[in-house]
Amino acid sequence: MILGISTFHDSGIAIADDQGHILFAVAEERFSRKKSDAIFPRQSLFWAQSKVDLSQVTTVIAAGISKRVRASKAMTQWYFREKTFIAFDGQRKYRFPFGFAEAEPFDSNEFQKKMLDSLKEFGVDAPITFVDHHTGHAFSAIVTSGYKKGIFVTLDAEGDGDSGSIGNFRNEQGKFIIEDLCKIPAKDSLGYLYSATTKRYNFKPYSHEGKITGLAAYGTPGESYKFLKRYIKVRKGLPVIRTPRSRILRFLKLGLRYSGVFPHAISSVQDVVDSASTLCQEYPDLASSTQAVLEETVLSMVSSRIMLKEKTDIVLAGGVFSNVRLNEKIALSNSINRCFIYPNMGDGGLSVGAIYKYLSDSNNLLIDNSYRFNAYTGPEIDFDDVSLCNAYLSKDFKSPDLWVEQLVKHLGEGDVIGLIQGQAEFGPRALMNRSIIADPTDKSLNTVLNTRLRRTEFMPFAPVVRVERFLEIFHADQIKDLTPFMFMTMTCLVRKEWVSRLGAVVHIDGTARPQVVTYESNPLAWEILKAYEDKTGIPCLINTSFNIHEEPIVNSAQDVIEALNNNMIDLVATPYTLLYKSSS
Repeated sequence: MILGISTFHDSGIAIADDQGHILFAVAEERFSRKKSDAIFPRQSLFWAQSKVDLSQVTTVIAAGISKRVRASKAMTQWYFREKTFIAFDGQRKYRFPFGFAEAEPFDSNEFQKKMLDSLKEFGVDAPITFVDHHTGHAFSAIVTSGYKKGIFVTLDAEGDGDSGSIGNFRNEQGKFIIEDLCKIPAKDSLGYLYSATTKRYNFKPYSHEGKITGLAAYGTPGESYKFLKRYIKVRKGLPVIRTPRSRILRFLKLGLRYSGVFPHAISSVQDVVDSASTLCQEYPDLASSTQAVLEETVLSMVSSRIMLKEKTDIVLAGGVFSNVRLNEKIALSNSINRCFIYPNMGDGGLSVGAIYKYLSDSNNLLIDNSYRFNAYTGPEIDFDDVSLCNAYLSKDFKSPDLWVEQLVKHLGEGDVIGLIQGQAEFGPRALMNRSIIADPTDKSLNTVLNTRLRRTEFMPFAPVVRVERFLEIFHADQIKDLTPFMFMTMTCLVRKEWVSRLGAVVHIDGTARPQVVTYESNPLAWEILKAYEDKTGIPCLINTSFNIHEEPIVNSAQDVIEALNNNMIDLVATPYTLLYKSSS
């Protein structure tokens, strides 16, 4: 077996056989209950230990902290939770997510030693190979796309000193060859640009960027857009953000800005965004301008890459491509044939990408149809815990048909249902195994659900639909590969005749972010949708992730029961049982 580990942001693990088939994969946040947890994935390994004999692991592949980048003592202390960070007067300080810490650089060999020691606690005694951050992103999308050749683009805030990469790839009998590779420096990060806008709206950077995507549809690019375009360019096919490269000049401009002598001096990406915000006429205009600049910049990068060539397949990974509107624009570009976005596009997916890179290099990656992304590789939820027996009332159904019938009846009465089945999804999207489902016709349900889930969202909830009805309801005819819609990684327009009928899932710009379900991918979800349409004539349901705001998706029976008792949902559906609050 091979063990892949995502280091730092969105840490987690993946376990594969020696040909790369993913057996289990999960993010540490599901166990720690800390969103995007950046810690050595001990609880994930403890769970994996209950599923497989980890002493059989022959190789460990870690994504990030590559040999060419020197890690810091502060980063290691944070990852392994060794001590609390403090600022040391008179010494060089290193800024890490939660403050300053002593910066004593050391070679990644020391980091490797600490990881080896930690892995031995779980019976893993195998060598570690490190894979560059953006190479891991690239391979996660290249391999699971199923495409034989094309171009890849990775974009995020920063990883191993870069904010992205772009290049060509081709598959030669299971060995993937990357050519014309270009790396994008962290100083020109489009991820940081979008996060700076998130921060400007007083949302949480690296977490709430989706709110900006939703808010953008309410605004209009204006003077703030023109200002951003002055500072964000594309040169030789790569993004360039016009901020000072010299540290001395940055500090000088920072001083001029905050002294008031030159309030519009630009020393950082945040300064660019802050200055652009002063030119906005309406509250959402900055979001709209940032979204427009992001789309134009990435499309220009892609066009430059494939200029004068025939239409090309493209694969995408990295946190920037959680932007579903951007992904739609890329897929509809005249120069693009097919477009695939790795569903766990953020750093949580690096554990899988690192495994694929290693096996490709060793000519041991067996490519077949089973490599298309397997969404369901996480933990199951056991409701047999006797300590919870007084927390709910359960009703069991001997017939699956009767269970579906009763479930559909509750949906028709306006109930909000938590659906739990099988293994958890690997990635940020709930795909009908850890979902909250509800009727999609009442637009006011957005306000009700957001209140119950304590969310502040500018997008409506997403619809889920059977593949047989998808193209009748949504404008996706021009998109040649519908795979992104199976994983909710792309938006599309809703057909005019359905906009008013699906008020809870259509955005102000007429788009939605649908999940398409096939019987093969999720038979139980398909049956529920079919039964709901037969009863109501409505072929969709709301599908939103089963979690309260700022918490990871539910991962245990205790999480689910707390949600039920806290009125997040009206009942829980799990095959073939319905759970109600004990006070009901």
